[in-house]
Amino acid sequence: MAISMGSISPGVSGYVNLYIALELVNVVFGFVLVTWVLMDIWKQRRYGGGGGGDAEIIHSDRVMSKLRVSSMVILLCSVIISMVYGSFCVYRYWVHRIVDGDTVSWAVTWILASFISYYARSTIVEGGRSKWPLVLILWWVYFTVFCSLSVSSYSVFQLRKSKELPPLPLQANTVEFVSLPFSLMIWLGIDPYSSSFVIESVFLL
Repeated sequence: MAISMGSISPGVSGYVNLYIALELVNVVFGFVLVTWVLMDIWKQRRYGGGGGGDAEIIHSDRVMSKLRVSSMVILLCSVIISMVYGSFCVYRYWVHRIVDGDTVSWAVTWILASFISYYARSTIVEGGRSKWPLVLILWWVYFTVFCSLSVSSYSVFQLRKSKELPPLPLQANTVEFVSLPFSLMIWLGIDPYSSSFVIESVFLL
């Protein structure tokens, strides 16, 4: 979002502050994700692959089948969102010679989240972990809420454009519209009891 700082109105200044806050949140999530995976790798080595001292989790064949399929779907959704943001960053630079810090921060954090999804999935499927990392779940929920608000804000603005409604914050672009269905698949797959992904209404009933 390119805005001339010398001619910013109070309303636009608020939007700038909002986008800066979002970028900071992305940076914090990225830092926490990296910290979590480094600490977990250290625990795995210290406790001999026991997941930080947790007992081995034993699932039935049916539950394991659901975990394998649903966790793979979640991983693919994460990778797709990462590719969407990454492709948009390349497109913006290649065509317009613009480096959008906001989009780059989303892309980098999603790449980290995808890597950790792959790492955590392997331990869950192998029975060494009973749930997904809380920081990963918080990131998925945060992104889904952000996308939902952005798309809703954009839709409201388009519907009331003729009534001279002032521009609303968090107006979605193409990336948010494309990413929202995949983020909903991730969010709706979170099991609140075990933090596992069991999409029972779709897979392996």
